[in-house]
Amino acid sequence: MFQMAIQGMKAGTIIFWAAFVLSLFSLLPQDWNVVVTFLGIILLVIHFMEYVAVKYNSDKETSFIQTMIFGVLHWLPILRGQ
Repeated sequence: MFQMAIQGMKAGTIIFWAAFVLSLFSLLPQDWNVVVTFLGIILLVIHFMEYVAVKYNSDKETSFIQTMIFGVLHWLPILRGQ
């Protein structure tokens, strides 16, 4: 059940990042552009901090790219040993 929930949330995350890329090219309505771009930048900063925290507080290897895309959805199953 946990793995299925993670996969569903990863799909939602991919959709968000697609919207973020569209917002960078101003292909979304103006109000959405601002919100999605702002949220994307905030998430990138948070995911970078997650990567640094996991890298220096765990002996397990995590992918930088996948952590930047999925954040906790990538590294939590690794740390839980799944």
